[in-house]
Amino acid sequence: MSSYAFFLGCVIPIKFPGFESATRQVANKLGIELTDMDFTCCPAPSIKSLNEDSWLAIGARNIAVAEEKEQDIVTMCPGCLNTLTEVNFILNTNEDKKEKINKILKKSGRQFKGTATIKHFLELLTEEENLENLKQLITKKLPLKIGVHYGCHLLRPSEVMKRDGIEEKLDEIWQNLDFTLLDYPRKDLCCGAATGNIDMEKSHEIAKEKLDYLKEMSADALLTVCPTCFHQFDLAQVTLNRKYSANYNIPVINGTQLLALALGANPESLGFEVNKIKVDKILNEIK
Repeated sequence: MSSYAFFLGCVIPIKFPGFESATRQVANKLGIELTDMDFTCCPAPSIKSLNEDSWLAIGARNIAVAEEKEQDIVTMCPGCLNTLTEVNFILNTNEDKKEKINKILKKSGRQFKGTATIKHFLELLTEEENLENLKQLITKKLPLKIGVHYGCHLLRPSEVMKRDGIEEKLDEIWQNLDFTLLDYPRKDLCCGAATGNIDMEKSHEIAKEKLDYLKEMSADALLTVCPTCFHQFDLAQVTLNRKYSANYNIPVINGTQLLALALGANPESLGFEVNKIKVDKILNEIK
């Protein structure tokens, strides 16, 4: 059984525990052990803008916790993935900075070595053995038309994230679930959530563009891999419906929730009660 340090982050346990439940259920089915550790916030990029050394030290401390157990890190959150990967990149390419941060960590008895890798949980499922096991374990088919949104933090900046081709690899996971993967315009467009900190109206306009494409294609659902993107597209539909007397009704679902359903999980264990746009039509189509 392969074992990984499980980095939950802040948002998912508090707002979307169903994502965690789904991930643990999928991991258990595939024989992947997710080990809980003494992690803190990743931390969020806003800390970096205030004090980069503090941001690096907190991130390095999290990585060091996993390194002490000789485990790589797996997370469900692309934001956490992005922060920890960037911290890893900076400290592994700048010895002076690494030495400075390790002097800070020494006060807590820890040391950053730079030996751990950080992956999104779904990346594990693109590995040949896990993908083959997944194919064998699928018990439910999902005859739906679904648009996939991978977001920004999983992919950018490319020189740090180094995930060229990951979208095609992730698409291969979904192709085993018997649904139609919609090839819609502007698939790589940002969800717009970050813009909301400055201009909420613009944030909703960005979300609306993608939702309009999916609506035109009669999408049954929008699949995301990021809690922030999920929240943006789910809540934006409610706001847009009120603002424009529109009728957006595209359920948003996290990738691990969809996989858990395909593996036979009880929908009541997957946290769908938090969805503003209800997922009933997805659940009703499961064969």
